[in-house]
Amino acid sequence: MTVDFMRRLSLFAAGISLSVLAFSGTVATAGPSAPDHIREVHDFYVNNVEQWVNDPQVITAIREQNLRTFGMDQDAIIAADEKWRAEVGSDNADRPMVADVMNRDVSIFLKQKQRAADWMVVEIILMDAKGLNVGLSTPTSDYWQGDEAKHEKTFQAASHDLFIDEVEFEAEAGLLLSQVSQTIFDPDSGEPIGAVTVSVNMNKL
Repeated sequence: MTVDFMRRLSLFAAGISLSVLAFSGTVATAGPSAPDHIREVHDFYVNNVEQWVNDPQVITAIREQNLRTFGMDQDAIIAADEKWRAEVGSDNADRPMVADVMNRDVSIFLKQKQRAADWMVVEIILMDAKGLNVGLSTPTSDYWQGDEAKHEKTFQAASHDLFIDEVEFEAEAGLLLSQVSQTIFDPDSGEPIGAVTVSVNMNKL
């Protein structure tokens, strides 16, 4: 464990909070100055992630799921989310809903990208227009992301900016993480079709 990590962890434990903000070439801040992690996470994403988020496999997977979930109302979304949460929290090895998402070709693609990042990336979430999981590099605790900033500040805002969230300590993994999210646009129509979130390992950045 490095001295730098211990220093950052101590700051976090002491209650130092980092502002939530978006970045798109220039830094948009919620206060007088931007935390250093915004630049670091932005540069990592642009140099290592942005090149594959519009891969044809990603676009096709989102398009296909949008067709399947287009008619889902809020009650159906909540029911699906509850079913997912129950499976994730169960000790039962039979988790058909989770297995369906994790075994998709696009999830295998995302797992490969996570492994290739050598622990710089600890999670990748691909979402459809509703905010539902299309593909995952690792199982998430919930199926619906549509009520979270990762979807609200990207797809729902039709934003072309990166949304870089605050740094948080993930106790289970023992890591400092920052999530960076981006709207995914259809290359043919130019319309927003989904979003992607990448959790960046700040201990290695």
